[in-house]
Amino acid sequence: MHSISRTESYLWENRKTIAPAQFNLNDAMKFVSLSLMGIAIIVGFAFSDLVLGPFHFPEYTDIIIFFSVLAESITGVVGGFTIGRSGRKAVSMIGFSGLLGSWLVLLLFFNYVIYNLYLLLAMLAISSVFGEIAWASRELLEPENFTSRYRGRGVGGVRLTGYTLYIAFIFILANATINLYAWFILIVYIAGFAGGVLYLLYGRETKGSHVI
Repeated sequence: MHSISRTESYLWENRKTIAPAQFNLNDAMKFVSLSLMGIAIIVGFAFSDLVLGPFHFPEYTDIIIFFSVLAESITGVVGGFTIGRSGRKAVSMIGFSGLLGSWLVLLLFFNYVIYNLYLLLAMLAISSVFGEIAWASRELLEPENFTSRYRGRGVGGVRLTGYTLYIAFIFILANATINLYAWFILIVYIAGFAGGVLYLLYGRETKGSHVI
């Protein structure tokens, strides 16, 4: 009798031996926490970099977006060697705590930052670094928390929540002042931080785990 390695193909072939998954309170918690994280990333980045940045410096819109994306890209390259091997809960809390903390600092010195291109670039770059870490943690947690049977619907539902709110707030905040935008982004990042705390307390550590 030949041995069969525990690959995903093996798990797929033996799905009938696994009890059917039932939606429960734990699944609801996962969906809520991941959705809050998704909202912070999907809505927060767009409104911070594409609205707050170019508001007083429209002629430097390309530069503002370039440096924000550059900070994210560098973080992504460096994180590619470390984040995948790190505890998911720790990475999530670092990312969303950093997002919230950096935005609180920006709001504290808002009148200085918003009129100074260099300070604005620095603050948006710092926010982008933590945003990339937060984004990476969410990208890891989504497939690792939903079973193969419900993975597409689970991941799709989390992202649909974020993008639906993003589209809605484009119209809701169409005539908002720049100060209101800044405070709105803070609320969005608080939601992401709350999602990270919720997962830290009630979610499972998925590093090295197998979800079938």
